[in-house]
Amino acid sequence: EGTFQKTKLTNVIIPELVTLIDHNAFRDIETLQQAEFNDQELIIMSNVFYNTGLTSVNIPANLKYIGEYAFVGLKNLKGFNVDVNNKYYKSVNGVLYSKDLRKLIAYPAGLEGTFIVPKHVEVLGFGAFENSKLSSVTFEDGINLLTLGYRAFYNASIRSISIPESVVSIDYYAFAMNKYLETVEFS
Repeated sequence: EGTFQKTKLTNVIIPELVTLIDHNAFRDIETLQQAEFNDQELIIMSNVFYNTGLTSVNIPANLKYIGEYAFVGLKNLKGFNVDVNNKYYKSVNGVLYSKDLRKLIAYPAGLEGTFIVPKHVEVLGFGAFENSKLSSVTFEDGINLLTLGYRAFYNASIRSISIPESVVSIDYYAFAMNKYLETVEFS
């Protein structure tokens, strides 16, 4: 855990013998811009790349588990790419989802503008929009969104949000440190 945390690495290539990257391994390395993964079955635990300088993330077919916050807080991230043969995860327009598209795991925080959460999403993952530069997040009509995860919009730049009536839980700190947020409406 925390092996390279807060170092000055800029590039990481995970060797073939590595099958587990433990908690916080590369956390808070703002200089880290690129990470390449091996072809072995791989597990990435929580906070592994949290708050790093990654600009893109390429998730290989063999990556079978991504822990909470593994790819959150990435202010420079422009998109996720997931190998089409991955059995557990999927990327749509650069957004990281569970394979069944029911959980939005992480939105690329470096993208600006607006985003409409698709109606197939039921859960916004922990920190899904953390540090997001988006000015607006809305929800597609007919969405059955149930949960806004822990720190879902932490330190995001959104100005207003309308919570769908389907939501049954909003986890701790969902909107904490959100200095631009002016209006929250509940259906």
